[in-house]
Amino acid sequence: MSTIENAKKGCGWKHPNERASCRNCFHKQQESVAPGFCSPTTRCGKHGFYTKLYAICDDWKDIVGVRA
Repeated sequence: MSTIENAKKGCGWKHPNERASCRNCFHKQQESVAPGFCSPTTRCGKHGFYTKLYAICDDWKDIVGVRA
């Protein structure tokens, strides 16, 4: 392993897609792309508000089960 890989492993580094966020939350709901926009809108299915994909709350739940 390289020095960088060892450093990442040693500090528990995770890629942004692996971290807990609305992006990988069970409650996330993607809505269709609105006219004039290039990406779909994300809504919290549990609380009912619009959110950004990298946001996080205390009710986060992994799509495939709770991560340790």
